[in-house]
Amino acid sequence: MSFIRKKMLALLAASLVLLGLPAAAFASGESSPVEVVLDGAKLQFDSPPVIKGGFTLVPIRKIVEAIGADVKWDPVGKTVLISKQGSTVQLKVGDKKAFVNGKAVTLDYEATVVNERTLIPLRFVSESFDVLVDWENATRTVYLTSLDSEPGGFDYSGVTLASVRDSNVTPSQEIKYDKLVLISGEGANEKKVFVKFDLSSFQGKKIKKAYLHMFSNETLETNSERTITVNKSLRDWTGGIDWRTYDGARNWDSPGAAGAGDEVKNIASQTVFRIIGWEPSWFIDVSPTVRAWADGTAPNYGLSLSFDRYFSMIGFPVSKLNPNLVPTLVIELDDYDAGNPSAAYSKKIKTGLDFIARKYHMLPWGDDSIGILNSQYNLGKLGFGDAYTANVRNYFDYFVDESGAFRRGAVPKASFYNGVFGSLLLDLYKDTGKENYLTAAKTIRASYDTLPRLNGLFTENDVIQAELTFLGLDFLARYGDRLADSASTDLAVTQAIALYDKLTALEKDGIPATIIFADGKTIGKGWGRGIGWYFGGFGKLFQYASVKSHPRYAELESRYKALALKIARYQDSSGLWRNIIQDPASAFETSGTSLIAIGYEYGVNAGVLDKKYAKVVDRAINGLQRYSKTGAEMSQAFPSNQDLVYTYTNYSNTRKSYGFWFELLTTRERNGRKI
Repeated sequence: MSFIRKKMLALLAASLVLLGLPAAAFASGESSPVEVVLDGAKLQFDSPPVIKGGFTLVPIRKIVEAIGADVKWDPVGKTVLISKQGSTVQLKVGDKKAFVNGKAVTLDYEATVVNERTLIPLRFVSESFDVLVDWENATRTVYLTSLDSEPGGFDYSGVTLASVRDSNVTPSQEIKYDKLVLISGEGANEKKVFVKFDLSSFQGKKIKKAYLHMFSNETLETNSERTITVNKSLRDWTGGIDWRTYDGARNWDSPGAAGAGDEVKNIASQTVFRIIGWEPSWFIDVSPTVRAWADGTAPNYGLSLSFDRYFSMIGFPVSKLNPNLVPTLVIELDDYDAGNPSAAYSKKIKTGLDFIARKYHMLPWGDDSIGILNSQYNLGKLGFGDAYTANVRNYFDYFVDESGAFRRGAVPKASFYNGVFGSLLLDLYKDTGKENYLTAAKTIRASYDTLPRLNGLFTENDVIQAELTFLGLDFLARYGDRLADSASTDLAVTQAIALYDKLTALEKDGIPATIIFADGKTIGKGWGRGIGWYFGGFGKLFQYASVKSHPRYAELESRYKALALKIARYQDSSGLWRNIIQDPASAFETSGTSLIAIGYEYGVNAGVLDKKYAKVVDRAINGLQRYSKTGAEMSQAFPSNQDLVYTYTNYSNTRKSYGFWFELLTTRERNGRKI
């Protein structure tokens, strides 16, 4: 290798170090050019990036125009003026001094003209225009991620949860069924459900949207899907309805209301997917039918529901997991200016505040309840009233007796999943001083001493899971911080470092796997919700002083920052992340988006991440509020099978996705930032 070539490689390596990129990328023998990708699009330069003084210089016009800025060139003064959204940058060729919004800054290397193109240091681009810079060694590519709000995003600066609560917008309203009847024929699958809603209170009101909201009444087999078809009844059925008659005397045109005069078939349908023990639910748009009932243009004879395969009817009579989950209509009134995004946003959030307090006041013991519980606790801390904190206290008083022993199915087995409840128990003990909460938290902590491990890491069902940080390590860190237990803090930090190393060890592009088996096989690479569990819990660790004073803190922080940089690259322009974050064809993953944004929110609040990352959170909140139809629900995509091959695109509204959305909003506000 020539002296000149060695020198150039050394300079290029040095420039990448200064950009936070690995010098190893330019080891001896690597001669392929460096590519630059901005927001997923490869940039083509007529004058390629060059190395000057150990710094990477890029053509300024190509870069800044690509991120939406204007560039003006003064040939007389050899000065470049860049402007974007009220911000200005001025620099002069040959001068290391530049001015950003009138403030002097010093460049790593002066602006330079090469092949009639003005080049500036790449790091200056990142620092001046809120652009993240990431290096991928495997492909020798510099990835630039701009953090501008996406087109059409709502500027909610100044909007708070309290201002939404006190606004004059009307939240979406929920009404329970008035009549609910199951009829059966002779065949095993000859079953149909009839449901009717009393809409007398909506007479004369203009309805914008109406959704039929239902929940499963029984546990379905693993990896199953169910389709519900909604039909509009044309008969004034009564309590005497059966398979042959609609009132005990008068016959249907065809048994089972199958005739043309019995119902308008398939006015809507929805297929949802169920995996493991999660309770599926349906949120079906029936707006035209409900509008016609309310304005009197059609008689309200209710709906009939049929199924691709029979199963115990949704909420018939109620959900087994939660007696509050029965068939309802969620109705949004058309009482605001559709062109006013602030009103639309406030209506959704106000609806959510109502549902979080009223609908979810007793939940099963499981990780899919924790987002709602955390939201309720945060809202209590924000001064929204005892209705929210009472839900949390009542929940734990139901599962924990006065001695601190668990009961009624709580902590069914030793598992790091229980740690997420231990965190709230520590909070309740801090707030109330009740010893039974502390005793219960100590019981959960003691269980970690005997939990199974694989390669030193805690396991669940004999595998290493990305969920560990959110569900387990945050509790250990909080326990160590609150009770001055250095062993717990050490366990949280060392497990977090080891988990990062294991999940990314075999992934050349830095996108973590989310499950590791005993034989070393990994699956779930880039799974959105798994990444969310992982990164959200990672971010939470930085709120604890004992973690920041740990001897290995620098190792922890460097890994978290590397992961933050990597994940931001895959945020969609909508603000959401996908079911597989690196696959632009996969479905959006809302619970994963909320959890990932929570991880960024904690990092920014702790001062670990640059404040520019707050825009990542802003974009996520924008995307989530647009994705929810009414504020009463948040759906999420499910994987197609237990091998975590994420190709299934049907959606189901879940407590998990709904709860983490509001945990994000309430965490952000508790941190002193607007929603």
